[in-house]
Amino acid sequence: MKTIEHPEIQHRETSNDLQRSCPLCSKNHHMEKCEEFVQLSMDKRVEVIRTLRCCLKCLGRGHKSRECYKKRRCTENGGNKSHQTLLHGAPKIFLTVPSTNGPEKGPSIPVASVGTTSIEEFDQHVLLAVVPVKISNGNKIATTYALIDNGAETTLITNTVAEILGLEGSSGSFCIGTFHGEDPSIPSKKVSFNLSSEDGASTFTVRSAYVLPAKRLSRHKFDWPLLKAKWQHLSYLNLPSMDLSQVAVLIGRNVRGAHTIIEERIAPDSDGPDAVLTSFGWCVAGPIPTSRSSSGLPRVNLIHTVSAECELRNNIARLWEDDKSSITSPCKECLSDTDQYALNILKSTIRHTGERYEVGLKWKNNDITLPNNYAVVSRQFQMLEARFKRDPWYAEKYRQGMEDYISSGYAKPVPASEIGTPGSTWHIPHHGVISPRKPDKVRIVFNCSATFKGKSLNNSLLKGPDLLASLVGVLLRFRHFKFAVAADIRAMYHQGAVPDLDQEALRFFYRKPGSTEPVQVNKMTRHVFGAASSPTTCIFAIHRTAEDFQEKYPDVVHILKENTYVDSVLHSVDNGLVTSNHIVQV
Repeated sequence: MKTIEHPEIQHRETSNDLQRSCPLCSKNHHMEKCEEFVQLSMDKRVEVIRTLRCCLKCLGRGHKSRECYKKRRCTENGGNKSHQTLLHGAPKIFLTVPSTNGPEKGPSIPVASVGTTSIEEFDQHVLLAVVPVKISNGNKIATTYALIDNGAETTLITNTVAEILGLEGSSGSFCIGTFHGEDPSIPSKKVSFNLSSEDGASTFTVRSAYVLPAKRLSRHKFDWPLLKAKWQHLSYLNLPSMDLSQVAVLIGRNVRGAHTIIEERIAPDSDGPDAVLTSFGWCVAGPIPTSRSSSGLPRVNLIHTVSAECELRNNIARLWEDDKSSITSPCKECLSDTDQYALNILKSTIRHTGERYEVGLKWKNNDITLPNNYAVVSRQFQMLEARFKRDPWYAEKYRQGMEDYISSGYAKPVPASEIGTPGSTWHIPHHGVISPRKPDKVRIVFNCSATFKGKSLNNSLLKGPDLLASLVGVLLRFRHFKFAVAADIRAMYHQGAVPDLDQEALRFFYRKPGSTEPVQVNKMTRHVFGAASSPTTCIFAIHRTAEDFQEKYPDVVHILKENTYVDSVLHSVDNGLVTSNHIVQV
């Protein structure tokens, strides 16, 4: 009499076998008995559970909490929670996206995940399981090659073969996800067809496959009837020739029986490939040596396909996670050596002049030599003066802006006797920009990216580390309480002074429009809007201001450091009186 095990009993035995080995230390005990796990803080326990994808009830692996057969309850607070007691009080471990259509009844969004990777290295080829197949749709038949992919959840077919066979199905849009994160959305459709070996001995019905643009797996061809003589274990097998550039079907695990391995011949040495007998015949898989030489980098082909609707849900989940993490100030990442070098320059050059903070320019190195661009920038200023003559309104607004620079102390004339130190003197071209939001104003912009003999001011300066607060966090905290305050730091970049020595690299030409006097050489005494180093420098000065006045104004330090984005201050509190005090102190 044949005995059939009940599926649930079989699952329980398998699950117990898997969980006897601790997922954390690999010793022969359950993780709830693991001293290493018990001694961890709650945050570390959560990190372990999330990383190892453990069940929240039994702390085992291989199944989800709702699938766990163990009816354990937390012993804290009356035992009304279905999680392990060691996790009591922990934050939500696995983020879930609630359904807008009532309780979740299973996966309602079609997901097509394909994790095929093809890597071409310098000293060897790695062959995948490619077999010759026949694809049919009614009376239409196409002979091609297919890749048997054990790592794919679904089946793919190229649009070229789908058109030949006249395959039709439901249309949709899918995202092709790759390791670099640039995920294009492409139209596709879900089709079905029949798949068989060349001799027709094995036939499979593919009920669900996605049509995608043709992607060449590899450009290599293998004449196995001739090549198989190089390896004794392959020499007597019936191996067909292979053209990997013609692979048109990727057979996923959703095609039952297509991945069955009937027989396998393992290479006796480390250099030979293996032979695998599949339902479609013999194929060759594994690494084979090659004498090909190349100076290029290895090529990696990676495809991961998901439905657009599922991608949308994932993006929303990530957005919620970002919103949650941005309420509090995130920890700053470790700085690179370059950013640390720039930060050291800021710390070593900043000083208070008695009126304002002065911070040096963040030069990439101490021996940068700037070429003399006097003549080139002088000609560019002549072109600007030509526009002054054509557009009197533009010239008048420009004059007002430049005179405001000089009267406010942002810039000053350079005496004719100060020629400047060769290698340290640089002239910056400038022009006016009219914003659609402020059509009655001309904003003067210094072009610090202008190059001369391969050098520019910006490519000689360091940007420095990102000191900006999270924009999402600033906005969320701004909306958190009843009373909100918004402020703006006027001319933020021009509030920080530049040391005299660095001012020589911030020279520019100007004279009043219509004047016949000689062109005046000026230099900026404040940091320039347009210089690569200015944003980090000015934010650093704001933070230093908050730190230096912390004892006098302790309540507003966090406002300047956490609730300020560039030159915008956004703050909210739940008490109107406190708001008034904060306004005065800021």
